[in-house]
Amino acid sequence: MKISISSTIPRMWKTARPIRVYETNFIYIGVERYDTVTKTLSSIERNGDTLTYLENPCNHATFSSSYANEHVRVTIYSESPRVWSEELSPHELFFFVQQPTQAV
Repeated sequence: MKISISSTIPRMWKTARPIRVYETNFIYIGVERYDTVTKTLSSIERNGDTLTYLENPCNHATFSSSYANEHVRVTIYSESPRVWSEELSPHELFFFVQQPTQAV
């Protein structure tokens, strides 16, 4: 899915009631990261000005190596379109919004 990312929560979402809030650990393995709560592997690819977020289920949690582990609070605001934030600390946050798909 195409996404946009910002470092602040837009005003319209600050007052929205979240669907779900959970704390997890992201384990970084290569260009992907593993969410220990949802058991998914995700990555972000850049193609010019376009960011694409990829996410796949991963039921096996054995990895040959990892290079970082990060404790994160994830807040899900909407499932369609997907809107969520990832709070790494009180001073570091990333806000993700799924972008509309254009017909070709």
